[in-house]
Amino acid sequence: LVAYTDQGCALFGGPAFLQQFATPSLNIIPDNVLCPGESAALEVIGGGVETVLWDPPLSGGNFTQSVNAAGTYACTLTACGETFQLSATIYASTINASIPAGPFTICGGGGILLEGPTGDYDYLWTPGNIATEDLLATLPGDYQLQITDTLGCTALSNVVQVLEQSFTQQLVASGDTTCPGDDAVLSASGSGTILWFANADALDTLS
Repeated sequence: LVAYTDQGCALFGGPAFLQQFATPSLNIIPDNVLCPGESAALEVIGGGVETVLWDPPLSGGNFTQSVNAAGTYACTLTACGETFQLSATIYASTINASIPAGPFTICGGGGILLEGPTGDYDYLWTPGNIATEDLLATLPGDYQLQITDTLGCTALSNVVQVLEQSFTQQLVASGDTTCPGDDAVLSASGSGTILWFANADALDTLS
């Protein structure tokens, strides 16, 4: 900017800035979904904004506010002599992938059902990349579950340990031949604790 006096002297000023008006809005950084442990920034954008006043639970007149809970946040601002009321809604995920950690023990040929949390989730068990809520584990090892909710948040479970019971000695049982009225002697050997049952359904134990 240059101005000249009546005597022809030049006066220099400036620079002068011209800001184009743009309708104010609320920008959410990085987005409007909070996964556990995350926060978001609400930013007033637009040209010519003069004053900002945030509604509770926020306060103050900063152009940017940080939030870490779900809700609808609003502010009133003035720009180029006009008043605008803006709002934005934040959604929060409550995803939790915690499952019983064990350790669990399986016998040879058996298995243990590992149960994932119930909900509107996508499930993925490792190892094996098996997409199911509950997993029947038939092999020993460390298992882990990843879940994804409808908001796009993911959570990783604790590691579940599955052990296999090994028997160093096979179970061997022998019977007896008796005459009517005599007692029979049954014997068994093997590793672990041996229990005798009174019937084939293994419901009544013998002491």
